[in-house]
Amino acid sequence: MRALFVGSWLRPFVYTIVVCLAITTFSRFGYLLWLSDRVVATGGIGFILLQGLRFDLVSLGLLLAIPAALTPILNSIRIVAATWMRLLKWLLTLTVALFLFMEVATPPFILEYDVRPNFLFLEYLKYPREVFSMLFVGYKIELLAAAIIFFCSTGTFSGESSTPRSPLAIIMPSETSIMASRPEMA
Repeated sequence: MRALFVGSWLRPFVYTIVVCLAITTFSRFGYLLWLSDRVVATGGIGFILLQGLRFDLVSLGLLLAIPAALTPILNSIRIVAATWMRLLKWLLTLTVALFLFMEVATPPFILEYDVRPNFLFLEYLKYPREVFSMLFVGYKIELLAAAIIFFCSTGTFSGESSTPRSPLAIIMPSETSIMASRPEMA
């Protein structure tokens, strides 16, 4: 019954949500600075921040709803609890890595298509050979930054606990790489 205590099973979800929201919020502020001339022309800084937060919360809800619903149930079954928590740890790590990847992939996509990643981003994933060969030729720095960020984020979430050791250990490398990967943004 102790496994159903909110503090024991909810904590990894809360940490994941806080880290993902911090990543996207800091990135959004970076994009606002980078594209300030466009944003000022619309007068929509508050609108952009609120709609971005709404979209981030919806995305996190879609990604985490099923694992969050299954966790108290599976933790109450002694045979599968340990296995589920290990699987959950990797699922939450991949969630953070997905958010990091999207934030690292956004500046080059904006520079190429003048919009944030949208359906085109997913459409191109149907052709992995062509996409990866084009990415390797034109975006070596971004790929290196994404690989470093991925390994930093998975290393941050490793260990006994499924909670991150330090959210700043994830946020700072991601923001630094995003800003450093594109000289036009500095």
